[in-house]
Amino acid sequence: MAAAARLLHITPAAVAQQIRTLERELGVPLIARAGRTVSVTEEGARILQRARDLLRNVADLRSVANENDLAGELRLGACPTALAGLLPDILSRMVATFPQINVFIKPGYSADLYRAVEGGDVDAAMVMQAPFPLPKTCNWQLLREEPLVYWRRPVLPGATHTNCSASSH
Repeated sequence: MAAAARLLHITPAAVAQQIRTLERELGVPLIARAGRTVSVTEEGARILQRARDLLRNVADLRSVANENDLAGELRLGACPTALAGLLPDILSRMVATFPQINVFIKPGYSADLYRAVEGGDVDAAMVMQAPFPLPKTCNWQLLREEPLVYWRRPVLPGATHTNCSASSH
């Protein structure tokens, strides 16, 4: 409750009141309270995705109403390489160009993010290229190719080692 209140810039009591109002409106408990612990009920879990879809549709309506401004939500998955490399620069330019877009980042590994895109959990993902054919329901765009190199410390005089050399095969 406290985290939701901070995110919404309201008090935890106001969050609790809004949830109680929604529970009365729907006629089912959405959260279970046990002391200071709060968990989503089965009924709450059932409506959660529909509620997220509804909020996304409202953002889409804003975009349609202000047809010159691109607005809404972008759920983007990103593998560790993208999170540390490409994504920060891309996001800073995107936010400056399209301030009405809310971007949510889901970090993860490529294989998991492929499934997240297919399942609709994210809109797109920046991942390593799949070693398998992708379904025809998804498109992909190569963003960058990176060389893979072999790197080692210099061998100390008198030390024994196996001779390794980098090759460009």
